[in-house]
Amino acid sequence: MASRKWLVSLLAVAFFAATRLVGLTRLPIFADEAIYLRWALLAGSEPAKYLFLPMLDGKPPLHTWLLIPWVYVFNDPLLAGRLLSVVVAVATLVVMDRLIQFFSSRFSDRVIGYLLMTFAPFWYFHQRLALAEPLLALWLAMAILYGCLFLRYKRWYYVLLFGFSFGLSLATKPNAFFFIPVLALLPWLTIRTVSQKLNLIERWKSVYVTPQVLTMALAGIGGLTFFWLLSISPLFPQLFRRSLDYTFSLGELAQGEWRYVIFQSVPRILKWAVLYFTPFLVGTWLFPKRWGKAVALMAFIYVLPLVIIGRVLYSRHLLPVAVLLTLLSVANLGEWWLKKSGRMVFIGLIALFIGWGVVFMVVAVANPDRLFIPREDWSHYLTEWSSGHGIASVRDFVRERSQYTP
Repeated sequence: MASRKWLVSLLAVAFFAATRLVGLTRLPIFADEAIYLRWALLAGSEPAKYLFLPMLDGKPPLHTWLLIPWVYVFNDPLLAGRLLSVVVAVATLVVMDRLIQFFSSRFSDRVIGYLLMTFAPFWYFHQRLALAEPLLALWLAMAILYGCLFLRYKRWYYVLLFGFSFGLSLATKPNAFFFIPVLALLPWLTIRTVSQKLNLIERWKSVYVTPQVLTMALAGIGGLTFFWLLSISPLFPQLFRRSLDYTFSLGELAQGEWRYVIFQSVPRILKWAVLYFTPFLVGTWLFPKRWGKAVALMAFIYVLPLVIIGRVLYSRHLLPVAVLLTLLSVANLGEWWLKKSGRMVFIGLIALFIGWGVVFMVVAVANPDRLFIPREDWSHYLTEWSSGHGIASVRDFVRERSQYTP
């Protein structure tokens, strides 16, 4: 029986990996992918000179470092970079499955989680790009998993893995600083019962004033220290200076940029949610059940500062929140599945969701120029200068003009 379960699990993982591998390089190379891959080639050829080069553009170097062996093993750098993202995607699937098992012993919840991870267009599209965001989502999932395991089982190696995962996330992208309030809610997520006789302050103390929470805080400081080790490079200050180009200051918000946040950023994110996750999944987020209540708060806390201060915001920047939204959907759909009266409706909606995911995958492989993605991503990845088409157009234009330039 155990061997059969392992076989089923391996086949499920193999199918998931196959969906990511088929037509992996069909989408033209995106400008940021080209930049990461170029950095990796430079860092691999002259590490003493270029190992910390990404920090000059405000990006920690971990993703570039991980790319180095891949771009030297494979002749096609784009294939190499995207293969790394597929490996990261498979690791994220495994971690998410373990995370669902932490909250639920129901096999049906694991199946639901697998279907959401495999067929949700948001996961599928971004896990096939040679970008840092898939790696960032993996570190968040690992930090949540090991934080929860430590709070429940109190084993020292879990808290070490928690701090290590957080440190790796900081070394991947500065956005990981927004994980701090999310991870601070882990004690509420894992607590089973709190006496209703206690007032609010006493409840807070019973949850947070414990040796386990203090140990986790120290592990978090350890993760920050791991990130601080990057300061051995003189480029370290650029991580924060460059970020100012992509964010609003409080003064700018007070002077009127809040209108941009309310009337452009918020509607845009709602549109992304509907197009990438389908109205069906978005509907499951509205009335959280079981552990979903704490997860919904964690997702809100992560997205809120990005929306408020994000001068430049694209859907890929929100990929880590997909970890939380997937858990939220599993919590709600798992409850729905148990209600026999609505089971046929549930099966029908899941079938429609899978059907939409399959259509999205087929188009992504057959003709990515016709992908059903939001307008901002359409221009970003397919039509503007930053797209593979745009890069080729610029190259051809420069070559043409160079013929007439002495």
